[in-house]
Amino acid sequence: MSVGLKLLAKAKTYLYMHEKTHNSVLKNLLNLNPAKIAWCARFINSLLEEMNIQGTNSNLARSFLKMKNAKKVVSPKKGDIVIFKRGLPWQGHVSIFIRETPTHVYCLGGNQANSVCIKAYQKRKVIGYRRL
Repeated sequence: MSVGLKLLAKAKTYLYMHEKTHNSVLKNLLNLNPAKIAWCARFINSLLEEMNIQGTNSNLARSFLKMKNAKKVVSPKKGDIVIFKRGLPWQGHVSIFIRETPTHVYCLGGNQANSVCIKAYQKRKVIGYRRL
């Protein structure tokens, strides 16, 4: 099983956990209060830490664009990390790729609707894919 698929499997163990309803579980994983701070990047980094893989050590989603042990790819595979633009040039969102349609990518991630869930994002907002 690829590292990306292992990352996706680990993320699925937190599926449907909400930052308020499951605050203590997520707080323990993230080492921060998810109800008070954006946590998509921290979610991915925490999962990587549990897998003994060096992440970005940053709470910024766009930090994954510069992740040292990840390969930049053009065509994503299940389990790849997806980085999206959002808001100001330093802002973004990061999630784990599941599948795509001609216009959208479906990703599992943290801080999506204040929870760990699967959500569709417009492809035009993707600024990078990374493979572990």
